[in-house]
Formats: sequence, C-alpha cells, structure tokens
Amino acid sequence: MPGRVAVVGAVGYGRWHLANIARLDLRLVGICDVRPVDAPAPVYQDLNTMLAECAPDITVVATPIHTHAAIAETVLRAGSAVLLEKPPVTSLADLDRLQAVADKAGLPVEVGFQAMGSGAVRQARTLVGNGTRGIGAFGAWQRTSAYYGRARWAGKRSLDGVPVVDGALSNPFAHALMNALWIAGVAERAAPKIELELFRANDIEADDTSCVRVTFPDAPTVVVAGTLCAETNTPAAIQAHGPRGTADLRYEQDVLDGERFDRVDQLANLAAGGDPLCPLATTRCFTSVIEAIRDAPDPTPIDPRYWREVAEPDGTRRVVSGVDEAVRRSANELVLFTEQGIVWKGRT
Repeated sequence: MPGRVAVVGAVGYGRWHLANIARLDLRLVGICDVRPVDAPAPVYQDLNTMLAECAPDITVVATPIHTHAAIAETVLRAGSAVLLEKPPVTSLADLDRLQAVADKAGLPVEVGFQAMGSGAVRQARTLVGNGTRGIGAFGAWQRTSAYYGRARWAGKRSLDGVPVVDGALSNPFAHALMNALWIAGVAERAAPKIELELFRANDIEADDTSCVRVTFPDAPTVVVAGTLCAETNTPAAIQAHGPRGTADLRYEQDVLDGERFDRVDQLANLAAGGDPLCPLATTRCFTSVIEAIRDAPDPTPIDPRYWREVAEPDGTRRVVSGVDEAVRRSANELVLFTEQGIVWKGRT
C-alpha cells in the first residue's frame, strides 16, 4: 500500500499538493482546513482530530507562513513526517525548536524547495570551487493587485502581532535565495553578514522589490535581487561566476547552460523512504536571511515618479522604471541597488 498522506491547508498552493498526491497515486487520508474543501478525502477543521483519526505517515503543511512552526510541531508530535512549505519558519529560534522536536520524534522534515531535487541545481553546485567569485540570482516578475488580495496575510510583515514576512525575497523568490545559498555551500550555516535593501511600489507592508547580499569569509558571496514590478515578466536565473566564466541556471525549468536535467519529486522521495532532499537543517542560512528581513526597518516606498500603473483583467499592477536591468545587474556584478546608483526615492 502507498504511504498515507494528509494535507493541512488545501486552498491556494495546497491544491497543487492535492493534484500531486493523485498523480503519484499516494493514499490521501485526510485534509485539514478551516474553509470548505471539495476533495476525495475526509475534511477536518481541527488538526488534532484529523491526525488522531487519519494517522498519516506524511503530512503536507501548506498553510500561511506564520502558522508553519506550530502546525509542523503538532504534526511531528503526532508521529507523522512533514513536508513543510517554504519558507519553513521566520526565525532561527523557531528553526531550532522545530528541529529538536523532529530529532526527538525521529521523523524527517522536508522543506518545500522543489528545485532541490533537480539535477540541474545539484550539477551547478559541482561547478563551485576555488576562484568562484560569487553566486548571483535575479527575478523580474509581474504581480497584480489580486496577488496581494488573495489572503489576509499576503503582502504583510505581520498579522495579529505575529511575524509573517511575506516579501519578495522570502516568498516568491525564496527558491532563488535557497538554491543560491545551497550552491554556494553555505546553506547549513547562519549568515555572519547580511546586507538588505527593501523597497515597495505597491500599497503593502512588505517589500516587492528587494536585494540581499550574504557574505561569508570562506565561501562565495551570494547576491539575490528580485522584483514583482517588472517591465517584462522573465524567468528567474541563478548565475555561478567562476574563474572560467559564468554558469547559467534556470531552476524553474531544470536547465543549466542550456541542458535540461531530471527532477526528483520531494513527496515521492519521502514516501519511498528516501532522505529529505531539502532537510530542515539545510535551511539555516535561508532562515537567518528571513529573520533579518523580519527585523529590518519597513521597506522604503518608491516615489510614484518612478513607477506607473497598468490595468490588467484581474486588477492593476505597478511597474518600476528600470527595475529589470537593476535586478540583473545585481546578480551579474554582485552589487546592491544603491551601489548601482539607483535613483528610486521614498515619498516625501
């Protein structure tokens, strides 16, 4: 019999997990969500009841960011392995506490960074060695007002007094950040130096246009820059700047320097008894960056002189002038926005 799988949070990205469970022919034994869900399994509003009655082997947690730590801990204590959506937690303290619970239970926590199962990402890591100048990543994407209206927590730094940290780097470009840190070989260590520049063109609490530079004394520098206010929607890329040139990784497509690689599905691997492809401990450096974003001053609002609004069928989106080139340059040259002489300024 295939493993027994439950899902917590079946609306939003949880729908993808439900479809993936069906695709993998795993046994869906229960769903927990406070909202009505039309699904081929019993639906519960109480997590403890679902865990007791369904006894899942693996529980997928696809709930809002600020609920991850508490829910994953409850699931582990009930005896179920966890596939935890990204970002796993918003602080190193939560990471350590959850890791301690997992260790005591003897159960794995797989964090939902899907590209960590990609042969392209793993091959990119082998290219990093002596003489590697740094790892740069960038993304220029477009999101409308509907994106920020999809949930109460969307675009928030906190909700009801609890840190949410739903910014560009911590959510949509979390994959770029996590993969870049892993390729650089620093994923399991908290970053000693983190430089952040957080901006927002939209009327939200969090950042929508941001860059970060993570520096270790004994590893390549990592710079990640991303915007949700792009002039042109383009795939994200990670670039490893080595002594013999730059390797180009398109992690969403599993393509490295034009060659496509296979990807191992995280849930399939977990159900087959494999070691996690992205274990919780591997997200320490990533979490240290998320914690720095959480504790940073509020993002700088970009003056309307530097952005324009475009009407779309599902709302409006804001486009920041020159932002596509800015995020690319950050990744190419390993520089922050201000080091490029960016003229975006806050409202006065």
